[in-house]
Amino acid sequence: MAKREKPPAPIVRLEPRGLSPVSMADAEDINGFPNGTEFDLVKRSNRSNKHLRTYWKALNGVVKSTGKWAAAEYLHDDLVYACGFVRWGIDLETGEPRKTRDSIALDAMKQDEFKAYFDAAMAKLSETVGYDPLRFLEDKP
Repeated sequence: MAKREKPPAPIVRLEPRGLSPVSMADAEDINGFPNGTEFDLVKRSNRSNKHLRTYWKALNGVVKSTGKWAAAEYLHDDLVYACGFVRWGIDLETGEPRKTRDSIALDAMKQDEFKAYFDAAMAKLSETVGYDPLRFLEDKP
């Protein structure tokens, strides 16, 4: 069974005083859980989680502002396919070749491949919704 992509979990960094959120967004995500919540700790991959978090933030923003998709995950499915990140398989019932969207999971795509996908996805999304989905990056002080 293929792994399903999802927004990344909050990121923490091991420091002398213990684990600390890496960003304000990570702190907000963590603070959304009740006290006593337990988490699995997984070492980061070489791929940029910050880049992936920017991707999901852009998708969530588009979903909220347009209402065209029920969730960012649905928009993600459409984008991966629309950008040509697909693979071929065989329909087991008909024996016919079929296209399915490929995976952008951390263990399925290297950083340079993700960058190419990210750039294509943001361009396609901008064209589709009529505004820059990364405009939130300009709002930073």
